[in-house]
Amino acid sequence: MRLASALLVLLLTLFLGGCAKMPVFTDIQEDEANEMIAVLLRSGIPAEKLPGEEGTWSVQVQAPDFERSVRILGELGFPRPKYRGIGDSFQKSGLVSSPAEERIRYVHALSEDIAKTLGEMDGVLSARVHIVLPGNDPYGKEVQPSSAAVFLKHHPLVDLEASVTSVKDLVANSVEGLVADKVSVVLIPAESAEFFTPPAEPAETNASILGVAVPRTAAAGVWKLVGLLGGAGVALLGAVAYLGLKLRRTKRGQGGAKSA
Repeated sequence: MRLASALLVLLLTLFLGGCAKMPVFTDIQEDEANEMIAVLLRSGIPAEKLPGEEGTWSVQVQAPDFERSVRILGELGFPRPKYRGIGDSFQKSGLVSSPAEERIRYVHALSEDIAKTLGEMDGVLSARVHIVLPGNDPYGKEVQPSSAAVFLKHHPLVDLEASVTSVKDLVANSVEGLVADKVSVVLIPAESAEFFTPPAEPAETNASILGVAVPRTAAAGVWKLVGLLGGAGVALLGAVAYLGLKLRRTKRGQGGAKSA
């Protein structure tokens, strides 16, 4: 019976391990969830999306692929920043804000709106915009010009150097009193060798299941097979245990009848 119990625990563990899934990200929009799944599938990681609350979605992967999934998606700028535009920052409120607070909120909302627009460019993974609007004295002689700094993290295979002039013009035309010469643009390529470069070592393409190396693309199917075998083993052990118990009760009943 001890051996049967040990086998039961082992098969149950394999069954649960093969079926266990973990959410990588939750509360995201469907289009972003689709992008994440496309990235993971391209990397050889089986993934699926599940509906959540209030029209949001979650992306799930097999437990052994969780760490690698988080790393790959993080390197590609997922989840995307949630920008608060002018409409969100200037909602009606019963509280009275000072002119300085209104100015800060306006600059922040304007920066977010421009960053969101730049984020729509092909190849841009993440965009940040910092705007400086000096508080010039309307009666003063010295006027400090406005300025802006733009940070773009982009796909390493997409060259954005040719778009720098267009980015400066877009930002300058979006901010009052700003000229293109006062806009600086910093381009940083994403560093994700695992995703953008075919893996050089077999370890990147194989997954270990019970000490056996199998292709990562087939890992999910192997885990499902292990789970099915484990379920069948659990059912078989349950049937054997039931028959053994029934047989023992039958023998006890026959022994009692003979004694009587």
